[in-house]
Amino acid sequence: MDGGAKLVEHDVFKKRILHERDRFLELSMENIQNIDEKVLEKLKKLYEDFTIMASSKKIVGNSKLFHHILPNLIPPIDGGHTLPFFDYNNDNNPVIFIEIIKKFSFIANKINWNDIEQDNNFNTSIPKIIDNAIMGYVKYYKTSSNKL
Repeated sequence: MDGGAKLVEHDVFKKRILHERDRFLELSMENIQNIDEKVLEKLKKLYEDFTIMASSKKIVGNSKLFHHILPNLIPPIDGGHTLPFFDYNNDNNPVIFIEIIKKFSFIANKINWNDIEQDNNFNTSIPKIIDNAIMGYVKYYKTSSNKL
């Protein structure tokens, strides 16, 4: 075991998700392209109130779980790709969580999605397609002589 990210116990994990069920349902019809300050405030509050990580990787764990529950709204935030791409460290500050969502929204609204195919493999939603592009970009610059 590498001492990396650790989830809370399964029973605690399940109870926390069920406890926030109504908040997730309330956000389920939202998407990354149409967020407003009201939605961002709800997301910030949910992020602040919700913890599934037994370790300190809250921004990564919460965002990945939220992405699975709200795939069209929340991007999965990765400590090795997403955070460095946007020049953040692995800080659990809710402001960073919201700033990254805003940046994904900005990107989502600049792309003609009619030409991009979604599938059930890797390109499952707009936030995930953007995440895949970011991961590819960061991996390219990590393995090349170019700098990020």
